Amino acid sequence: MIFDSHTHSRFSADSKAEPRDMMEAALKKGLAGLCVTDHYDCDEIPAFCTLENLRGAKAALEPLREEYAGRLEVLRGVELAQGVLCPNEAREPLALTDYDYILGSVHAGRWREDYYWMDYRDPPHPLPVLMREYFENCLAVARWDQVDALAHLGYLKRYAIRDGVTLDYTPYDDLIDEILRTLIATGKALEVNTSGFRYGLPEWIPGIEIWRRYRAMGGELVTIGSDAHRPEDIGAGHKEAQRMLRELGFTRFFYFRARKPVAVEL
Repeated sequence: MIFDSHTHSRFSADSKAEPRDMMEAALKKGLAGLCVTDHYDCDEIPAFCTLENLRGAKAALEPLREEYAGRLEVLRGVELAQGVLCPNEAREPLALTDYDYILGSVHAGRWREDYYWMDYRDPPHPLPVLMREYFENCLAVARWDQVDALAHLGYLKRYAIRDGVTLDYTPYDDLIDEILRTLIATGKALEVNTSGFRYGLPEWIPGIEIWRRYRAMGGELVTIGSDAHRPEDIGAGHKEAQRMLRELGFTRFFYFRARKPVAVEL
């Protein structure tokens, strides 16, 4: 069974995908369902996201949910970035409610430029400073009671590779382990983000060593997301991610419906 828990439609500023095209692509690929998690970056208002976009996504998905019922489960979420860093700005998107899934992410330091735009060969701050700040902010997300899961832990690698820069996260292993322990203690999921391979990385986000440590700690709550911004990427890497999880001793993955985890046997 394939359920893609992290996708984006034209209601995200960095996607042009029509929701119906996403549903049709999911059906053609044999998915059981998907959750559309359009962006809301709390420190990028209105440059990257608006409440109107989130309302538009809700209006577009409600009839599709009914139309595809019995063939494809269509769920609605949000990828809420920098929410814990900008709590005042997070109130309005959270107040829209009726989400199936709230995916917490860190795309930038508070009121800083998104890591996507950064030149990793000439960063605005030393890379060790930025990496530590990034993981500290991920820890804050793991502690926050407003989200269901942590997205793409290790996000910076996805763009550093574009600039020919390899990042070493091992100096932050203690901090990463604290993130994993916190996710387990607070009942939040950790996402297998399959997009790393599409960006030229040789690994998942987070990488397999982190998944080994998460499993050894007793971590079980795992979601799988393609981070697709195009219909053709819906469900990408999902089968391979399931295989990786099985080999590490996981027996289930999860998706969220009405903010509650639904288990799927691997």
